[in-house]
Amino acid sequence: MPKKRKMPGQGKGKGKGKDKDKDKDKNKKLRPFHQFSRLPAELRTRVWELVDAEPRVVELRHHLEHTKKRGTREQIRCLSRAPAILHVCRESRRIAIQRQLYQRAFVRPQSYTWVNFASDMISIGPLVFSWLEDDRPLIQRFRFESENDECFFHFQSEELNTLTGLRELHIVCQDNIGHWINVAEEKHFPTDNVFFIAKSTASPSPIYSRREMLEMIPARPFPEYSNSYYRQMYDKRIKGTEGEVPDELFFGVSEGK
Repeated sequence: MPKKRKMPGQGKGKGKGKDKDKDKDKNKKLRPFHQFSRLPAELRTRVWELVDAEPRVVELRHHLEHTKKRGTREQIRCLSRAPAILHVCRESRRIAIQRQLYQRAFVRPQSYTWVNFASDMISIGPLVFSWLEDDRPLIQRFRFESENDECFFHFQSEELNTLTGLRELHIVCQDNIGHWINVAEEKHFPTDNVFFIAKSTASPSPIYSRREMLEMIPARPFPEYSNSYYRQMYDKRIKGTEGEVPDELFFGVSEGK
């Protein structure tokens, strides 16, 4: 007589077993592969060719050093780590350079910085960037710190238009972010992709796009709205009545959005 097949109990079917196997796979940790150097050269090369540039914030600082023997010497210090692929091994570095994944930028007699201008955010701290020189048109993502004073609003902000390749601009506001509404409303930059970062103890710091700034903060302390281009384009309340303004935007930035 043929043996009777036992029916699986509850939770022991094939489908349940597959789900458990999937859960186990998710909980497994990735193990390091120590035999990479033993792979064929063609396969290793293909792996390095598939590595993309890692988005980084490249912190640069400009210094002038005065010495009696050497006179005045210019230095550009990079406070960020170099791209990982350039330091894994000689092979990865050679292939990355051949692919032009990174290029030497901000070159000085004794220093240079590896940069991928399409993915790296160039951050310079205070907005004094005459030293960027030939690399200025190559910068696509840029960040700086400043107060919205008379010097910035009338002079330094205009210099930003020399960054002709700019796609994204981040402004770290050293004063209250509510003071930057006139910049968001009136200033024309090479890109409309402008973000305002509130300098606070919160991590991460609150960040507002130009659209969010104009939607949250009225243009003037009067019932009338400004007729500026950006206000007309972004502020949905332009046809309505003026709403209430959050006090923290003028008297202190909140720790989060």
